[in-house]
Amino acid sequence: MKFLLFTAITIFLYLVMSWLTLRNESCKSKAVISFLGSSLISLVILSVSFKINLFFSLFVVVLILVISLYIETIRKESNGRLIKNGVFGGFWLSIPMYVYLASHT
Repeated sequence: MKFLLFTAITIFLYLVMSWLTLRNESCKSKAVISFLGSSLISLVILSVSFKINLFFSLFVVVLILVISLYIETIRKESNGRLIKNGVFGGFWLSIPMYVYLASHT
C-alpha cells in the first residue's frame, strides 16, 4: 500500500512538473514531443540499467543528469530546457522502481 501511494505521489509530481514546464510554450505540440520524448528515453535507459545492477544504475542516473544539464547549456532556446526537464521527469518516474528494487534485494 505504501509503495502504491509513493508511486501515485511521484506520478502526481511528474504531472505538475510537466504542466509547469509546458504551460508557457508557444508551440505546444513540439514542446510536448520534446518533453515526453526525453522522459521516455531516460526512463527506458534507467529501466535497462536497473536490470543490470543497482550500483551501475546510480552511475547511469548521474551520467544522464549531467548530460541533460549539458544539453540545456548548448541549446539556448527553450528546447534545451524542455529536454532537461523531461530527463528530470524520467528520473522522477524511475524513483519508485528504484526504491522497490532496493528494498527487495
